[in-house]
Amino acid sequence: MRKLDSIKLAIVVLACVFAGLVSCSKKTPPPKAAPRPSTLAEFQSATAGKDPEAVAQFVLETYDCNACHTIDETHKLVLTEQVRQTNPPFTGCRPLLADMNIIDQLPDAERTPEERKKAIQFKEYGCVFCHEVVPGKMGLTDIGDQLGFFHQGCSEGFCCANGANGKP
Repeated sequence: MRKLDSIKLAIVVLACVFAGLVSCSKKTPPPKAAPRPSTLAEFQSATAGKDPEAVAQFVLETYDCNACHTIDETHKLVLTEQVRQTNPPFTGCRPLLADMNIIDQLPDAERTPEERKKAIQFKEYGCVFCHEVVPGKMGLTDIGDQLGFFHQGCSEGFCCANGANGKP
């Protein structure tokens, strides 16, 4: 009788394991994240109907800007505490953008190691999403131009929004 109980128990355990495997195999995979908008039309479609704060949050999350930036309680774009605590400290967006106006005019072979580092940071930090060098000044990309409200709230001051990029 004991042997029969052991066999019954083994069959029940196997049936439970099999049911669990079948159940797990039928789960649908998580949905793929939507691709990041890369054109102005895609960006406008993705942000249609959102208020400025929701658009700002969309940008921070979608383009990984939240690794360095956040929006504070006064609705200004600020550096995260982690970035503010870096050593050496980050000099700030405005100085980097101003430096890029000069650095961008130099051939790579004529740049100093520090200038090369800043040019790399400009790309790696994602500045090129909103900013572009227009000869002699820092401008905004088409998408950056749509985010003028975002830059006006920048804690470092008014940098280049509202037509500073030479666009109407």
